[in-house]
Amino acid sequence: MRTSLTVGHSARRPPIGVWASGTTINFVALPGTSSTVRLTFQDSEQRTFNGTLAWDIANGVAELGYDEAASQGNDKLLYFYYVPKAANDKYVTVLASDNAPAVGPVGYANWILTRVSYISAAGVITQSVSQLVDEYGYRYFPVRGEPGVGKVPLWNAAGYLEFTRRAYGFYSMVGNGTAVALTATVPAKVAGTTTAGTLVEFTHSNNRLTYTGAPTRTFHVVVTLCLEFAASGSIVSCYVAKGGTVIAASQIETRIVNAGDHKAFSCQAQVSLATNEYIEVFVSGDKSADCIVDDLQVYVRET
Repeated sequence: MRTSLTVGHSARRPPIGVWASGTTINFVALPGTSSTVRLTFQDSEQRTFNGTLAWDIANGVAELGYDEAASQGNDKLLYFYYVPKAANDKYVTVLASDNAPAVGPVGYANWILTRVSYISAAGVITQSVSQLVDEYGYRYFPVRGEPGVGKVPLWNAAGYLEFTRRAYGFYSMVGNGTAVALTATVPAKVAGTTTAGTLVEFTHSNNRLTYTGAPTRTFHVVVTLCLEFAASGSIVSCYVAKGGTVIAASQIETRIVNAGDHKAFSCQAQVSLATNEYIEVFVSGDKSADCIVDDLQVYVRET
């Protein structure tokens, strides 16, 4: 349902505001239009403002501030609304609210959504606003974060775009001598001390990368290893495991002709990870014997 229209602007949309700082947004007429902004609200009344409406966090619960105390705080989306001024209903002011348009700003039956921004945990308002043209003018998508080198926009679970760095991680092990005692046909986690490389939205512990990002993402995992197995005439497999469970599609086998032979091979998988889920590398053999993974490289990158 259409909640509002603008008139007197060729762009047919209300000014969305100019980011002035992490705490201030200035609402002014669109470039190339009259400095007097005329807006038509749900009650069909036309209201105006002239010059700059300077919204500021420091204004608190007041005009050019928040609609109520509950809307204050950090790490949330803020919806900015044009509303009638309390002292003179013919003029317009701006309020920020954490109420989405399904509810609107507290205490107002007439309002126009103009901007949706994210205020960080540190109390800094994002510069970004994402928009999509529709038959009524403009509809706004909330945006979290800022574009930047190495960042990509993703729809996150809360239903808004988030600019975030592409997640990846790496760890390795060289010259390991720690064996894992394998029971025939039962996969087990590779033993040994691994060293982390560059990590973005991952943490590392021995033979484990834990995803710490917020949106659930899909990753490509590539494993290269060299191992020795203490049973001749055997088949040994490697796997990518998620949360301690091997991914069957990742299994790759190699044959050990003589006990103690060193064999190098690799496996890979496509894995979906939510926050705090993790990947590891497992091995198995068709016989019960000790297995030493001498060298190991694991690379995980968001697809």
